[in-house]
Formats: sequence, structure tokens, C-alpha cells
Amino acid sequence: MTINQFIKLIFLSFLLTTNLHANEQNSEFNPSAVRGFTANELSGTVYDSVTRLPLEGVTVQLLFDGSLVNSEWLDAEIGGPSSQNVDLNGEYNFVINASAPSGIYTINLIPPSGYQFPSNLIPPIEIVYEPDLGGGIEEVQTQSTPPQSNENSTYFLTINFQINEDSASSSNGVINNHIPLDKTIPPEISSSQLSSNRTIYIDENVKEVDDFSSNENVTWSLDGIDAKLFQIDSASGQLYFIDYPNFEIPLDEDKDNTYLVSVKAEDDFSNISILELRVIVRDVTDDLLTLTKDQLEFILDKDLALTIDSQLRDLSQNSRDSLTRLGTQLTEDSCKKNIKDQNDSFDDTINSNLLKSLETKSFKGNFSDKFYNCENGTINTVSGDYSLIFDKELGSQILLSGSSNEDKYVSDDHLMGRSLGGYIKRTNISRGSGEGKITGLGVNFGFYEALKVNDFFINYYLSGGAGYHKSKVKIKNTVEDIKTSTGYGYIASYAGTALSGVIEQKTFSLRSSLGLDLAVASSTSPTVQMEQLGIKEKGKIDSPRYRGSRWFSEYIFDLKDFKNDSESLEIAPRLFCDDTFKYSSKNCGLGAYVYYKFKDKKDNNLAVRFDHEQTNLTQRTKFRFYQNLNIPNVSIDSGANLMVDNFGKTQIEYNFNFYFH
Repeated sequence: MTINQFIKLIFLSFLLTTNLHANEQNSEFNPSAVRGFTANELSGTVYDSVTRLPLEGVTVQLLFDGSLVNSEWLDAEIGGPSSQNVDLNGEYNFVINASAPSGIYTINLIPPSGYQFPSNLIPPIEIVYEPDLGGGIEEVQTQSTPPQSNENSTYFLTINFQINEDSASSSNGVINNHIPLDKTIPPEISSSQLSSNRTIYIDENVKEVDDFSSNENVTWSLDGIDAKLFQIDSASGQLYFIDYPNFEIPLDEDKDNTYLVSVKAEDDFSNISILELRVIVRDVTDDLLTLTKDQLEFILDKDLALTIDSQLRDLSQNSRDSLTRLGTQLTEDSCKKNIKDQNDSFDDTINSNLLKSLETKSFKGNFSDKFYNCENGTINTVSGDYSLIFDKELGSQILLSGSSNEDKYVSDDHLMGRSLGGYIKRTNISRGSGEGKITGLGVNFGFYEALKVNDFFINYYLSGGAGYHKSKVKIKNTVEDIKTSTGYGYIASYAGTALSGVIEQKTFSLRSSLGLDLAVASSTSPTVQMEQLGIKEKGKIDSPRYRGSRWFSEYIFDLKDFKNDSESLEIAPRLFCDDTFKYSSKNCGLGAYVYYKFKDKKDNNLAVRFDHEQTNLTQRTKFRFYQNLNIPNVSIDSGANLMVDNFGKTQIEYNFNFYFH
């Protein structure tokens, strides 16, 4: 209730009280006097149905039997005339006096330009409102101002007033009867890119066309010949191509790079504005960075992934191999023996590790030597490796590496170690992405530990690495191949752990293991030098990065029931999952291998292995054969591998290792 309504209510109550007091002083009751002081109020506010703000300039009329009420029926000193032009606050007010007849009174509005009555957005209650009797006040809405979106918006246009000789039998006044009006002016459409001839010019390979706006809340949509090639955000008005426009391959109806589309804006009153426009796509000569960026980023990412994968595999294998060296530390007496005899004690360990190195799907060689420190109980192993890796998407990679591992024997069941290594590499790019080479070098360092706790074995490792790679690659182009040169430095972190155990039986032993390996690498953002047709440019591309994980669970059944101790048979089912960032989704599957080892007549070790893996992406079948030759001061391991997958790929590998005593 507003202050004005409150004052009017007090004034009416004062008049009524004064009249009743006068009747008590007279012996005769005077109906006309009571009727002259009885009044019925009808009031409220006119407002915009969307903004919920009061409207000025609206004419509000009170009708009875289709005509404006008689001015003598209204108390103009308290309310207004039968036809009122509301001001800024939008308020209207009619006070019907006792001379007015009872019956149905109707409110009619004459809206200003741009509005309509009655409202379709908030329609009136169509029944006739019947106020209670008693000469009091009734609120149609509880608030004295226009309703907000979460408030009651009920209102009436027809009211049945009962006007009698006394207030007790007269209708209550009706207040807060707020009436909405709907806007009829179409919304305005504005654009920052639109020219005077309703044309927007954009460059090819750019999706964004324009951001349209309006002077009111609207819903955006599209129409027109080429509308199917565009999308517009219904709320924000952002217009863009669905696919990148290509000047050389126009998709518009006339194939002339002039796209015809109509932008429609519809407001909350269903008023619609339509802007018919032309979007003209301009030809742009691509810069060299645009032409090379995607292919060069792919090449560098793949090159980093091959490097990190190779180091992760070696670090993980070295950590697992440390379990086989538990309890093999040298005593003081054995230190005094011939170094050859000491090396021979490690032959079985070396041989058992050979097949694990064949998992890399690469040509790989190794040379190593061990140095024993009898004073502090440590063993240093200095080794070198080379590998040749083929990748069907990139080409080949040659990697030469060297490392030094130092084992410190804490006890028979506890070994700690540290490692330091480095590599030089060359990747030959020879696939569809381009031609050229990437050279690089790097170092890695870390520590590892192996423990035996009761009947379980635990090993883990933590390592870090860094390197720098430099590339010179030609990116293929129809005009002329683009020469590029760049370089990037990277840092990497490696970690892994495994838990294993052995169950010994009379005829077999079961070795089970569960492990996880992780690697993360990030690099600097490369600056690329580019040249084509004598034009030289420089620019930056996204930095290569890598994130990968690998977990495995393997169960090796080692059968012992052979007449010859040199013979052994292993059957090993396994579960595994590889998850490498960017280059594959999580690749999980099952696998198993059968491995048979024996000796020939010259006491050389021979072995064959059949392996099959089935994942959610691929099937791989591998066959391996290797032999170990023992000659004075040197042990030579060699092997051949054949792998066939379900994509028709066949891979042949050859491996050999030299061990000098």
C-alpha cells in the first residue's frame, strides 16, 4: 500500500466515523447522509509486461455499461476523473461515491504508441471480480508496485461493486490491481561489422562472422538461401560458419563466395525484425606458419614420444632387473677371485633379462661391463645401447645411449642404486608428413630400490631427464616444399613401481607381478624458421609434450619337471593397459606367451617364444628365437623376431648383445 493510498484510507475512515457519530446524535436515521459519505476505491499501476517498470502516458478509463462513468459518481478530491492520463509512476485511482449505482465496472486502457492492450504475455483474469462486503480494502496483489518475475501478477478488468446505504453492506475497495501492457515495436538489430549495403566481409578460414545485439531481450534465429551453412547463438546473437570457409572451394548457392543469410530477432511479445545480409569471403594468401604449423607440431610431438617411451622402457626394466640381483653381492673372498669367475656368476641374470629387452619392437644392441668395489660392497655397471625404431607415421629413429648404474647392497634382501645416463639420437622423417631429420641429445638420472619383505619383492624408481632436439624438415606443399628449422629443450620425470612374489611347488613355480610406470615431459615453445620461394618467415608453434602411463599384471608358470636341468618351459598370461597422451586412447587387453629354453650340444643356450596379445584396438602375434654363444671373454646374445598384427603390418627384428668379461 502506497502512502497516498494509506492517507486516502484514513480520510475515508474519518468521514465514515464522523457520519456514524452524527447519526448517534439524531433520533432519526438519515440514509442519504450515510450514502453521501460511503466510497469504493479502485486503484493500481500500469507497467511494461517485460521490464516490469511503470509506464507513463497511458489513458485509464472507468466504464459502466459501456460508457465512461458519470463524473458525479466519483470523488475527484480523493481519486481522479473517469479518464486519467497516468504520470511517471504509472498509478491510476478511482474513488466511487455513494451516488453511483451498484453493478459491473470495467477498466479500459488506451496505450501509448508501441504498446497494446490487453496484454497477451500476462493476460487478465477473465471472470468478474466480486469484492467482499464491509466497506474495507482488498489487495489483488500484496505489493504496491508492479510485480517482479517471482511475484503474483494477477489482475482484473471487470469488478462488481455493491454500493448500499451503509458501509457494512457495501463492497470493499480494490487496490494493487496492477495492469500490464505489451510492447508492439519490433526490436532493433545492431551490428559492428555491417556496412551500409548490409554486407559483412570476412577472410577465409575464419568462422566468426559477427556479434549481433538488440535494444531488448530477443531470441535469434536464421533464414535464407545459405542459412544451412551458418549457426547463430539464440541467446547471444553470435553468428559463425559451421565449417571454415575456403575461398578456393565456395559452398554458397551461387558458388561466388557471397553467402546470403537472414538474421531474425524475436522479442518476448512475438515482435520480429529481420536483417537480410550478405557475407562475402575474401581470399587470403596463407602465411608459411599456417601452412606448416599442424604438420610440424605432429612431427615434434611424435619424436618426443618415441624418445620418452624408449627411456621409460629402459628405466622400468632396470628397476625390475634389480630384483634379480638381490643376494648376489660379493663377499671378501669372492672379491679376490678371478674377475671372469665373478662375471660368470651373473650369466643367468643377464640371460634372463635378454628376452625382456626384446619387447621394444626395435633393433637393439648392448655392450656392458661391471666393476666391483670390494671395499664398500658396490657394483658399477657401465653399458651402452643402440636401437633402431620404425614408426609408420614418422619414419625411423636411431638412438645411441650410455649409462652407469651403481648397486649398493644394504643386506641380502635390500638393494639401493643410482643411475646416470645419456643419449644421442637421430630421427629420419620419411613419411607423408614431410622429409628431413631431427637430431638430439639428452641425459637422465635417478635412483632405484629393491626389497624382499617376507615372500614378496618390491621395487621402485624415480628419475628425471632433460634434452635438446633440433630439426630440419621439409613440409610438403603444392607450390614448393617449405623448409623449416627449429629446436626445443625438454624436461621429463619418470616413476614406477612393482610388487611381485614367487610360489614354489615341486613341479612348477609361479611368479606373479603387478606394476605401474609413469612419464611426463614438457618442453619450450619452439621458434621456427621457414623458407619458400625465397621468402623467409619466423614464428612460434605449440611446444611438444608427453604424458603416458602403463600398468601390467603378469603370472609366469615355470615348469620344472624336465630330465635335463638346462630345459625350462614358461607359460605366462597377463593383463595390461597403455594410456599415452595425444596418440592413442587407453589401450587395454589380454595376452599370453609360451617360452621354451634348452641347450645345444656345444652348451649354448637356445630359446623360442610365441606371444599373442588382444586389445580393444589391435591383435598382435609374435614369434621369437634367440641363442647365446659363449666364447672366451665374450658372451653374444642374438635373436630374430617376427610380428604380425590385424592391420596387415609385418615387422621383422634382429637383436644382439655383447658382454665382455
